[in-house]
Amino acid sequence: MHLFLAARRAALALGLLAASLAANAQLNWEGQGGIFLNPLAYPTPPGTVQASTHYIDLDRLGSVTTFSVSGGLAGGLELGYTRITSTAAGVRDQNVLPIKWRFAAETADLPAAAVTLIYRDLVGGKNATDIGLVGTKVLTLGATPVVVIVGARLTKGLGVGLFGVGDRTRLKWEASAAAFVTKRLALGLEVKEQIAGTTWTAVALRYDAGGDWNVDLGVANFGPAINNQFAVGVTWRQ
Repeated sequence: MHLFLAARRAALALGLLAASLAANAQLNWEGQGGIFLNPLAYPTPPGTVQASTHYIDLDRLGSVTTFSVSGGLAGGLELGYTRITSTAAGVRDQNVLPIKWRFAAETADLPAAAVTLIYRDLVGGKNATDIGLVGTKVLTLGATPVVVIVGARLTKGLGVGLFGVGDRTRLKWEASAAAFVTKRLALGLEVKEQIAGTTWTAVALRYDAGGDWNVDLGVANFGPAINNQFAVGVTWRQ
């Protein structure tokens, strides 16, 4: 009986933490509720609107800036719009329409699961659509909550569309892990496989500034020619 009650309390604690993560999740740089590179399976809560901006320094090549707005609807649905602009030569500006549908809520034993769809309108180029599947689970290392993300996507985008569109659809994987250092500060590690054999990585700190604000600071590696780049993101939610 005591074991049963302890298991129920643990499940409830994880559920409350997952709800807190969903309510306070910052938009990732493509405009989905997530870490910095990758989406969470948790959607933006119904009736909540988020707006964010991200700045990624590409050193001598230039920079990438994004502006996003996203809203949560009933039934685990999240809809958004992101504008991506760049000062770097050869990098495509984009209009991005991200959609996320969480079809399975997290339980004590199973992760939350969601389907993601990203429609990319490349300015002066082709259009492309990514279709993905992502799972998210809250684990504990001692007393430290750790959020684990594992996903896969079908994509034609070269560098998520920044460098154009490829000739055929390929299956690529992605993963993230974020640990809560304090109640307001989380450390995240991410990987995102790209076409042409490269894998992007990022180390990010997320700070809950209180009220309606979150701030991300990170260092990203986008391949041999674009490594150790500074990135910052700010999200407001209402």
